[in-house]
Amino acid sequence: IISGTKVLVCTGSKSTRLPGIPFDQSHRIFDSDTINLLGYLPRSVTISGLGIIGIEFANIFNALGVEDVKILVRGDIKSSTKKLGMDLDVANELMRLLKKSGVQILEGTSVAEFTYVPPPGAADEFIQMKLKDGSTLETDLF
Repeated sequence: IISGTKVLVCTGSKSTRLPGIPFDQSHRIFDSDTINLLGYLPRSVTISGLGIIGIEFANIFNALGVEDVKILVRGDIKSSTKKLGMDLDVANELMRLLKKSGVQILEGTSVAEFTYVPPPGAADEFIQMKLKDGSTLETDLF
């Protein structure tokens, strides 16, 4: 039995492996459950989605000194943070602080295709992606 005037229940989360992301083909593609296996500091990080865990990892990698941290957002920041149930003023301040720290937030796009995924053991190669907005992107870690 738990009692108190206020009780906060933190149930944790479980990552969702989105289709089309080749998690099992590379040592450079992680989800929030497997990122703790990372044994090095990447040169660049691209995060898919503006969820709470994605925001946390963007902050973590940025604070550790990764200079190129990007978050891909399918829609726009306002609708994405609204889906989280985040207060708009809090969301705006959080986005301002992320951007000020150097995190790039790319709105209105997501990965259309992974055009090259380095095989395990390939040390100096980047993941190459074609984005739905037609642009391309290279990243050390996804």
